This record gives sequence, C-alpha cells and structure tokens, in this order.
Amino acid sequence: MANLSEIFSLYYYKHHQNVMVAVMKTLEAPTHENFHDLRVSLKRIRFIGKTLKRNLVRKPGKYFKPYTRLFRLAGTIREYQVHTYLIGKLQAEYEDESSPRRFVKKERKLIQSWPEKAMEILHEIVLAYIPIQKSLKHWSITLPNYLESLQEWFNDWFNEENPDKRLHRSRKVLKAMVYSGELSPEIRKAIGSFCNLKAALKLEDAIGDWHDLELLLDQHEKNKDENVERKLKSEKRRERIKINRLIPQLASKKQAVR
Repeated sequence: MANLSEIFSLYYYKHHQNVMVAVMKTLEAPTHENFHDLRVSLKRIRFIGKTLKRNLVRKPGKYFKPYTRLFRLAGTIREYQVHTYLIGKLQAEYEDESSPRRFVKKERKLIQSWPEKAMEILHEIVLAYIPIQKSLKHWSITLPNYLESLQEWFNDWFNEENPDKRLHRSRKVLKAMVYSGELSPEIRKAIGSFCNLKAALKLEDAIGDWHDLELLLDQHEKNKDENVERKLKSEKRRERIKINRLIPQLASKKQAVR
C-alpha cells in the first residue's frame, strides 16, 4: 500500500481538478446542483488542510485560504438557493409576498457578481497547488497514528450528548470520518472498526438539513413572519428527531460487540 502522504496527494489532485471543472460549470449554469458539486470537492480539500494543520509542524495553512474563500463565497449563494427552495415549499404560508421575493432578489445579485470573484480566487488556487503538494510530500505521519487520532477525535465528540450548540460543529468530525474512508479500502475498513460510515454520512446530511432550517428560521424570526416561523420550527423538530435516531447508530457493530 502507498504511504499516507502519497494517498493524500492523489486525493488532493483529484479534488483540485474537480474544483476547477466545477467552477467552470457554475459560470456556464449557476444552478443549485452545480454550486453543490463545487462545494462537495471544496469540503474535501478543506478536510486535507485541516488534517495537515493538526499533524504537521510546518503549517501550509495560507495555501488553503483561496479554497476557503471560494467555499464561503459559493456557500453564501448556496444558502440563498436553499432558502429559495424551502420558501417555495412554504409559499402558501406567506402573508407578506415581498418576503420570498427578497430571497430571490438577493440570490440573483450574488450570482451576478460570482464570475468576477470566482475567477480571481481561481487564479490563487492554481498558484497554491504546487506548495500544497510539497507539504503533502513532507508529511511523515504513519497510518496507525492517523487512525488513532481519528478515533480519539470521534470518541471525544460522540461519547456524550450533542446539544444543539455543538451539533453543527460535529459535522466536521463526521466529514473527517467519511472523507478518510474515501482515501483507500484499507483505511475505510479500519475506520469501520469504530465508526459506522453509512450512519455517519446519513447523520452529516441530516445535520446539514437541520442547520439550513435553523438559518432560515433565524431570518423569519427577525421578520416576525409567524405562520412560516411555526412551520419551520415543526420541520426543524422533525429533523432533530431524525438526528437523535441516527446518533446511536454511529458506533460500529464491531465496537458494539466489544
């Protein structure tokens, strides 16, 4: 098996290329699906950056900053696209028709400024590629040590209750488990000894849906739209129940037997 630095190097190459392609697709068609695909690869590159930050003496953090900026910029657009979608589902609940139009108008304004800002950041991303690859080649952590640190991180977060204030941040841990499992079959099997990766993926998605509702609810609490607020709170409670059911499934069957 290739060493861990080589595995991460290939993983970074793949998702760097995906980012370049995905940005072009958003420029051709700024749809919710294209922005989602862009953020999927950006999340994996951010995972690489955070992993290096935790395990390297020589920090390459500055080279990951363009990816973070692009991620946040695309995230702002995606947030309004999700809001627009959720609003469409709740359209009949609105007393004030100007409220949904406000989200659509903001989304269009952000998309209009996207090409210029995205291309500027993309240039910085191209320049960051080689320094990041050099950092990965100098990474000397062993696979057993990496897996041990992952398991400790996982146990720290999911051996106790996850109140709402910790819930969204716990997605970082779940993503690290899922993305690490993508690195190689051997790593996926090792993580499976302490974490149910299928449950982790479902839980990460469920927390994301819960958080989208929380953000939209915050907007409507400010605007005192009581009918929509009531509906959103109900949807949020349902997502929380779903999350509560998934958390106990995180422990792998192998770990549960022990």
